[in-house]
Amino acid sequence: MIFGRKNKKADEVVDETPTVTDSEGSDLTDAAGAETPENATAEESPEADPVDPGTSTDRDWAAFDLSADWREDGPFDIDEVDLDADEVQRLDFGSLIVTPPPGAELRLQVAEGTETIVAILVVVGESALELSAFSAPRTPGLWSEIRQQIIDQTNEANGTADCVEGPFGTELVRNVPVQLPDGRFGMQVTRTWVAEGPRWLLRGVVMGRAAMTGDVDNDVVGPLFDAFCDIVVRRGEHPKPVGDLLQLQLPEQAQIHRLPAQG
Repeated sequence: MIFGRKNKKADEVVDETPTVTDSEGSDLTDAAGAETPENATAEESPEADPVDPGTSTDRDWAAFDLSADWREDGPFDIDEVDLDADEVQRLDFGSLIVTPPPGAELRLQVAEGTETIVAILVVVGESALELSAFSAPRTPGLWSEIRQQIIDQTNEANGTADCVEGPFGTELVRNVPVQLPDGRFGMQVTRTWVAEGPRWLLRGVVMGRAAMTGDVDNDVVGPLFDAFCDIVVRRGEHPKPVGDLLQLQLPEQAQIHRLPAQG
């Protein structure tokens, strides 16, 4: 079995082990807490205009989230798949099982002052996808509840946040002012994908070049879209408060290269 876009070749197998590095992370309501990687900042410039999502704020986005089975082609719950049915190389991070796109680098977002891994960053070229998973109620709707919090946070930062139709239901497009290394200011654009499964919520924040378009069927966004679809979530059976981060751990087969946490 192999997961992802329908036009993915059935015999495609990732045959390389990506390097995994460490940096800083974020929480549930911060849809882009990590800085965009240095090789994924091509669209962050003082001349960059905010992305216009072309959407209406009057739409009932909560109803849109419930209007379809957005996980038909992934992401998947651990009980929905047979991981032994193919030879695809995956990395098991505990709560998240990741199929890295060819040529990808994986980085770990680590909470400041601790060794807690809070997110996985999949970097492909000048784009990146930040992955994290949280406990959720049995009934879908957590994403609808926390979106307004994220929008309010973005507005307080003098940015913009808009809902658009995305590949997994409601997608949140954010334009946030950032200071560049040379001291100038630009706009960081991110797109947040969210999938809700059995008592879990998977969040993917798209950054860099891939955040500049909503089209997932191209060579820039496509690898990150495939990576998100291919995620398998292992929530565990123990009770957890809603919104708790699902624990991540280092996979045994990964080549680990640790970097100091950013201050």
